[in-house]
Amino acid sequence: GTHDPGSAVTWLQVADPGTQASQTAAGVFYRQGDAPNGATLQRAVDTQVLGLVISDASQVEQTVVRAFELGCDALLLDGTGDMDTAWSELDGAPDLNILRATIVTLRAMKKEEHIDLIWYGGARSGTDAAKLIAMGAKAIAYGMPVALALGGQIAAADHVEFEADRSEEERVSAIENLLKAHEGEASMMARCTGKTNLMNLEPEDLRAITIATAKASGIPLVGKST
Repeated sequence: GTHDPGSAVTWLQVADPGTQASQTAAGVFYRQGDAPNGATLQRAVDTQVLGLVISDASQVEQTVVRAFELGCDALLLDGTGDMDTAWSELDGAPDLNILRATIVTLRAMKKEEHIDLIWYGGARSGTDAAKLIAMGAKAIAYGMPVALALGGQIAAADHVEFEADRSEEERVSAIENLLKAHEGEASMMARCTGKTNLMNLEPEDLRAITIATAKASGIPLVGKST
């Protein structure tokens, strides 16, 4: 997020160019754009993860090149296209072209394993997470599943309201149960492909079931070899 949630929470900062990285953040991810007045995009401390945000598939190549120039550790791929909106996941289906284009660019540069990819947008289950990891993501950031587990209710096309009668313990338990369930689903996906480790999933383990998904992800359609 953009604001420090407090010392009890490990967090990743999303910042605009020119914004000072917070020393309390485990990592800082800068949005695309030029830093004003000569400001640089850099870590606040040496141990901090440094990365860039990609929200537009057309900006992938230049952002990836910039990431290596800055010595970034990771890229945050925003499949919603608009992380500035609180509930951008409600706007529509995520743009998988961003993940595909990033992988293609890294392969062309022969640097596919040189930078970690974190995906945000549209992941609803452990199965979704497993598919994204198979496509090349290293980690998945959840949005709406967590909001709903915390008692959130979709009140409008771009708004979520939360129940006020849940205790902190109930909310913590809900998140723990959500992550355990998703972990089990993701592990099951790996086992179904004969893999013992979730991170060993590859694009070859997947098949698309719609033409749209095949085009966006680069995953072959069922019944097709390419």
